[in-house]
Amino acid sequence: METADPRARLLGAAVGHILAHGLSDLSLRELATAIGTSHRMLIYHFGSKAGLVVAVIQTVEAAQRTALAELDTAGLSPADTIRAMWRRFTDPSLGPHERLFFEIYGQALQGRPGAVGLLDGIIDNWVEPAAAYAIARGQAPDAARAEARLGVAVIRGLLLDWLATDDRAGVDAAFERYVALLFRESARDDVTVRPARPDEAAALSELARRSKAHWGYSDEFIEACRDELTVHREQIDAGRVLVATANGMLAGTVTLGGEPPEGDVEMFFVEPENIGTGVGGTLFAAVQRRAVDAGFTRLRIEADPNALGFYVHQGAVLIGEEPSGSIPGRMLPLLELDLTTGQRFTASQISG
Repeated sequence: METADPRARLLGAAVGHILAHGLSDLSLRELATAIGTSHRMLIYHFGSKAGLVVAVIQTVEAAQRTALAELDTAGLSPADTIRAMWRRFTDPSLGPHERLFFEIYGQALQGRPGAVGLLDGIIDNWVEPAAAYAIARGQAPDAARAEARLGVAVIRGLLLDWLATDDRAGVDAAFERYVALLFRESARDDVTVRPARPDEAAALSELARRSKAHWGYSDEFIEACRDELTVHREQIDAGRVLVATANGMLAGTVTLGGEPPEGDVEMFFVEPENIGTGVGGTLFAAVQRRAVDAGFTRLRIEADPNALGFYVHQGAVLIGEEPSGSIPGRMLPLLELDLTTGQRFTASQISG
């Protein structure tokens, strides 16, 4: 239905025309004619051509943020969520908008009348939702805002690079390097382990499903294992669930089951982008320490076949097989770790 607000109606028409045909040297009179109004009406509502263009950019930016918020990121890791956002930003159909954005951004930085309004919220409107996402995944607010600001700067810088060079492959490679630095290399120096919080049960269950799917299992397989891939609040309340954080964000989880003297390593999963970064070893050391403190002398591990090598490397011994609790007929490696012969854990890696 047509809006009753004349300014909103004119703005909508201007957005459609400018994005479809570009701005170039289009005069206010030419634009007014194209969208069926007069230049005086545009001046009345927007003050100047620059003021109208700022309003156009702000409208498109708001639509972009809405589109990003509505991206289907269910089941995606943080790294893949950022990759999905990058694909959205670099959609070739958005090229005209990106060029227009940087053109007016430059004018705003020069203090040109009518353009300076673009600076209102130019950073915070993007930083705040990105930071909220990271905070919801366990990152400290200050760190989340700092990394969100860095992300905005990296994306805008690479977009400008793309527009200047048309080197899509080059900017994509640079963005992948940024993702690797953010989620892998930082994890090597900033891994801590703490007890899980009750409000993290759902996020940890999603992490477990992503980690399991990393090994190529089908959606049907993952769904069949849903119960075994679910972290329950009761387990967290009992103090049996540990989480690893890398760079302040959830990177892995493990549950200690059983009763002394023999326990079970359950729900041991690492976020896919953190596999191979040391997160798994740190988390496994932590669950050993927790088990020893609780009076356990042995740990049993019903392992995914893909993780067998990891557990053997950690000192566990293969003692047989165990039937899967989710897939009839599927047998899983069964290992045992003797906690009385020396542990690999490092107490300084564990908080809480």
